[in-house]
Amino acid sequence: MAGELAKRINELEETTSPAGTDSLAVDTSTGTRRATVNTLRNLATAVPPMNGVAAVGASLKAAREDHIHPTDTSRMPATHPASAITGLGDATPAAVAETGVIGTSTKPARQDHVHPVPAWIARRLTGHVTVSLNASMSAAQIQATVDAQPKNLNGYSLTFQLENGLYPMASKLSFLGFYAGSLRLQGNPANTSLAADKLAALQFAALGSEGILMGYGGAEYVVRYLKIIMGDANNAVYFLNLLCAHFVAMSTVIPGTAGAGVQASAAAAVNVSNSYFAGGGYGIASLNCSSMMSLGNASDPANLPQYGLRVAAGNIYKGGAQPAGVWAESVNTGGQIWS
Repeated sequence: MAGELAKRINELEETTSPAGTDSLAVDTSTGTRRATVNTLRNLATAVPPMNGVAAVGASLKAAREDHIHPTDTSRMPATHPASAITGLGDATPAAVAETGVIGTSTKPARQDHVHPVPAWIARRLTGHVTVSLNASMSAAQIQATVDAQPKNLNGYSLTFQLENGLYPMASKLSFLGFYAGSLRLQGNPANTSLAADKLAALQFAALGSEGILMGYGGAEYVVRYLKIIMGDANNAVYFLNLLCAHFVAMSTVIPGTAGAGVQASAAAAVNVSNSYFAGGGYGIASLNCSSMMSLGNASDPANLPQYGLRVAAGNIYKGGAQPAGVWAESVNTGGQIWS
């Protein structure tokens, strides 16, 4: 029966192929003729489509074994050069912020992009810094130099070093808002002795205000080894609203009977030592200071201040020689001078 069926199959006319062609293959092991995909003539003649919405399809043609679907250009290849990507970010990346945001941009970031360092990080010291000042600089130039420095001292010292010479100052100098370190304004470090003259001197015009203002910040403020000559009866150095300050080996000259060589207001701790005072209302004045130390200071006997010491609503602790005055001390309500 099986042999008869095989014979009948071999005798069938082939009506699905063009005349003179054979759509049946011969099995070489048995000699049996059978239809195979390789011998079909009704094969695909169009390029396979790119991927899209899934569908069963309606074509009656068979796909060729070696067919290749075109690359889907709407998708990013697994490996690609950055230049092949379109729609890349074209703006400078934002600085790191203290508060993160998701963002709204639909553009991918470039591989080699660099975020700028935010000002609150960049504007800080990364080591001890000395800034040199010279007598050819005006008060405005010195102030601009001061203002250009970072306020965050980051645990280091920032020293403004005045070269030897006389500095004519048309306006006051302000050192405000520094914190987390030590801010120093100083003359020649060889001038540590108690003396009227110093190698570096600031000579202020008649300003109607203090010559040097320091404060408003958590830094340690230091002014030392300088002579300050005032053009009118105002404070030579004014420490205001700070935690800690030092006035060391200084010399001040004030015309008239007002102003102080050094005055501190709303300060926690101030040290005044080895300094020389001439003229003005007070050598040392403490207004609402928790602790002000006066150690080994003196006055010009030919040009005494009105009072050597003045205290109001605070404390002055004195040791060793003290600046003399026309009247030695002035103690106002709430003030106390301790020996």
